[in-house]
Amino acid sequence: MILVPLRGSGTRGDQVENAELFEKMGAALTFIPSDSNTLQKNASALGVLVAIVAESHDRRNEMAAAKISDKDAALFIAEEIVNRINKGSE
Repeated sequence: MILVPLRGSGTRGDQVENAELFEKMGAALTFIPSDSNTLQKNASALGVLVAIVAESHDRRNEMAAAKISDKDAALFIAEEIVNRINKGSE
C-alpha cells in the first residue's frame, strides 16, 4: 500500500496517524505531499514510492505479510454482528 492521507484543517488528523501506524508496522508507505512543492515535484516524489514498491517483489511480500492486528478482522466483525443481533432478540 501507498497511503496518501488527508490532512489539514478539513480533517481530524486521524488519517495521518493511521497511515503512520500502517507504515510503522511495515504494511505501507506513506506519502504526504509538501505544500511548498509544485504539483510536478509532488507527483515525482509519489512516483519514487510507486517505483520502490513496483520494483521489489520482496518488499511487496514483506508489506503483504505485515501483521497489523492480533485478530482476524473479518471474524471479529462477524462475531460483533451476531452478538448485536442476539442482544436485540432477547
